[in-house]
Amino acid sequence: GINNGASQGIAAGEINNCSSKQNSSNSNSITGSNILGGIIGWNQGTVTMKKNSEEDSNVTININVNQAAVNSTAGNTPLIGGIIGKDERSATDNNPVSIENYIYSGTIHIGEMAQTLYAGGIIGYNNKSHIVKNCEFRGTISGLGNRNFDDKGNLKTDGGVGGIAGRNAGTIYLKRIGDSDEYAINTTPDTRTSINGCTNVGGIVGIGDKNSSILRDAPNNGNARDGYIVNYASVTGVLNAGGIYGNSSVAITACKNKGIIGGKTRIGGISGFQSNSADITDCENTSRAMINPLQENSSDIGGITGYAANVRLTNCSNQGRICYADESNQPAGITNVGGIVGNGSSTTFINCNNGKAGETRDFLTCDVRNAGGIVGNYAGPKPGKDIKNSDALKTLTKNFDSCNNYMNIVMNGESCGSVGGIVGNASGNDLYLILNSCNNYGKIKMNSNKKLDIYNYTYCGMGGIVGYATTKVYINSCNNYGVVDVSNFAQVGGIIGVIKSKSNAVSVGLIENCNNSTTGTIKGGGDVGGIIGRQEDGAYLKVQNNANSGSISGIQNVGGILGRIYQGTSSAFNTGEYSNCTNKGNVSAIWNKEANATPSGIGGCVGAMPYAGELFTNLINEGELSVDRSVGTKTVTGVGGIVGVLGNTGNSNSTFKNCSNKKELKLDRSDIQINSLGGIAGSMASPVGTALNGCTNYASVISNASSVNVGGIVGSLTSGTITACSTQIPN
Repeated sequence: GINNGASQGIAAGEINNCSSKQNSSNSNSITGSNILGGIIGWNQGTVTMKKNSEEDSNVTININVNQAAVNSTAGNTPLIGGIIGKDERSATDNNPVSIENYIYSGTIHIGEMAQTLYAGGIIGYNNKSHIVKNCEFRGTISGLGNRNFDDKGNLKTDGGVGGIAGRNAGTIYLKRIGDSDEYAINTTPDTRTSINGCTNVGGIVGIGDKNSSILRDAPNNGNARDGYIVNYASVTGVLNAGGIYGNSSVAITACKNKGIIGGKTRIGGISGFQSNSADITDCENTSRAMINPLQENSSDIGGITGYAANVRLTNCSNQGRICYADESNQPAGITNVGGIVGNGSSTTFINCNNGKAGETRDFLTCDVRNAGGIVGNYAGPKPGKDIKNSDALKTLTKNFDSCNNYMNIVMNGESCGSVGGIVGNASGNDLYLILNSCNNYGKIKMNSNKKLDIYNYTYCGMGGIVGYATTKVYINSCNNYGVVDVSNFAQVGGIIGVIKSKSNAVSVGLIENCNNSTTGTIKGGGDVGGIIGRQEDGAYLKVQNNANSGSISGIQNVGGILGRIYQGTSSAFNTGEYSNCTNKGNVSAIWNKEANATPSGIGGCVGAMPYAGELFTNLINEGELSVDRSVGTKTVTGVGGIVGVLGNTGNSNSTFKNCSNKKELKLDRSDIQINSLGGIAGSMASPVGTALNGCTNYASVISNASSVNVGGIVGSLTSGTITACSTQIPN
């Protein structure tokens, strides 16, 4: 063995067809602290690094990096490679240098140290104009490695560990696996390699510089072949871990992950952290892959990338399991998990899919705050101009276009989070979120034994398309076909769970041409709607040409289109418009023995309107209203063909104009007790100016002897204005 506290260097000459191997007792190894390599530690001259034949090309000697690296020579960042640690041969774009045809099958063990380092299965740092060609890594990189902290105790994001290179500024050509269309660091993928480190850990490269590249092999210096760059390795890191890159500033195209990726923060099937306008195209996290947090309070976990900043993802898909809990792994406190991206900032998604059509299955079963089929947490770009009204949102570039979720999100825990079929949470009043032609087919299910508190709305919002939004929102031509069943929590919508403004600002939104077409149920504790669960705090929302045909059920504030509008802590107060929306689904009052509230506010289109100054025009209800047997003999307050409860606070001044109920309200079962049942509104009370104008009830209103305050238009009227409304029941 070789034991050296610094490095091994060779100044000049050629090395052809040389190997470094373990002895028969596997006792020999290379041990040092700074620049180490299985063949060369530091190439400072003109040494040729090329194997001319497959014979005896396998380097198997082990490399141990000790903790003395903290005292290594100033300016000499530790560089460790299975073949070469540091390569300083002179090179240009027209005259590159290369390392070719080597295989490393040994173990590189990196002891815990407080210093930046780069370690790779072939080379520590692949410089610009340097080429690594047709080399394979079949070994193991282990240890915490580059565990380096700043003066505040935060883990630094420098240094890297990768299957080929710890850092790549040059070009890497990967070798083809047999006759397949796959190119990888290991042409015998059934023998899994393992790559472990602390920061920036990648199956192929730890850190990828902007102008670097990973390509499929190009025989005779021709064009790179078609096919996919594939990771089969098991990759584990604390910060920034991915199947291809740990941390990437370079565009990624045609890559697949078939490995197991684990870590704490920024974990992805393709890259852990993707930035610098480095787009990702035609990449897949396959069904063979699994991505899991290995510690509590982990965050930013995605099928393609954990965290994406200023990136465009096109034609990317996830088929693997992400944050998948079982009896042996149940991490708590997880945030920001997405089928494509865990946490996205100013990122665009085009034709991205989580799962495959017709293959609905669970992909997430952890206790997560902010989870989405496409992205868990999203902060969009700034509009770049003043958005004064909802229609101005149509002039902005789409963030999400033609994206689909086919996978189930199953939450197992006690916390309420922001969960959506496409986007979990979207934040930032001065930012925007635009979704066009996106669809959810997966189920969103909350399994919780927590006592139901329908008044606890903190961070709670579940929707077929978007869970929770405190940003400018435009949702166009999006459809939900999946079940949303979160009966122990509130704020649930077929399209969006919650939209609200924040910090006393007025936000705007537009939702149009959307459908909730689930064949199942949208179910929650309170504020449950076929399109929107809850609109809150000064959000000016224009909602038009939407329809619900799914069943909607909840305890309070339940409507076929909207659950409730609420003015909370914000001093901002604005109006909005709902028009040309139709409900054809069953709207039902339910009960939960753990509930801390009684059933109320059940409407064919709107559950409750206690605040606000909205204008509702041409709303139509064709769906059945019912009281589930779970309610028993408890009194249900406010049931209406269009709106359950209208008004009851000092600033209520909403108007319903030209709205129609076309479905019989038959609520005469002997155990049902209703206070205020009306063909248009269950109850109506406001000293400010709540109004019904030109509304028509075309159906019978039938109750039993136990119910009180029953009317063809309004069940209970305390105050407000009714103009040109009528009941017209066909013979």
